[in-house]
Amino acid sequence: MPKKFLGIFKSILGSIREPLVVLDPDLKVITANNAFYHTFGASPDETEGVLIYELGSRQWDIPKLRELLEEILPQNTSFHDFEVEHDFAAVGSKIMHLNARRIHGEGNQTQLILLAIEDVTEREYYKRHLEKIVEQRTVDLSTATQAAEKNRQAAEDALFEVSKLKDQLEAERAYLQEEIRLVYNHENIIGKSDTINYVLYKIEQIAATDTSVLILGAR
Repeated sequence: MPKKFLGIFKSILGSIREPLVVLDPDLKVITANNAFYHTFGASPDETEGVLIYELGSRQWDIPKLRELLEEILPQNTSFHDFEVEHDFAAVGSKIMHLNARRIHGEGNQTQLILLAIEDVTEREYYKRHLEKIVEQRTVDLSTATQAAEKNRQAAEDALFEVSKLKDQLEAERAYLQEEIRLVYNHENIIGKSDTINYVLYKIEQIAATDTSVLILGAR
């Protein structure tokens, strides 16, 4: 590439935010943009003119990248979103989507290869773990539902117990009233005067209570 065009080309690359590398037909780096140098901790002096597989202590010597550049790209003008997962020395474990295009010269010969690199680590991590996230949230929801059901059942059991005790209390009260009626039965008492009837009436009124009564008789 003539130097005057290379300068213009580098200016264009500098405006692109994603890492991008320009290769010659032999897969040697002609140039790269600032995003590439910044992302992978490289410099132009140690990058330009170097075979891409030998960059950064051979961290780009990746089998899938070789497959892409040596087998897939020669059969196609371009490819998109070719996924590469690799542990890079400068940035750690990353999932990259590679996009490449061949630029042809005279005689349909490959003159340049543009290789764009998109970091999709977070997006792919979320997508790959979405099922686990959904499963965990489902478990949490099931646990919360079971806890709510358990609390509801406990409340119902408590209400049932209260109702049961209330019925028992009513039964015991009725039983005691019957016992009192039998103990203090005045049907066999002899006497039909108004005075004795009034006394018996008063006895019936307080028979169900624990009350001391003083009965005064007339002389």
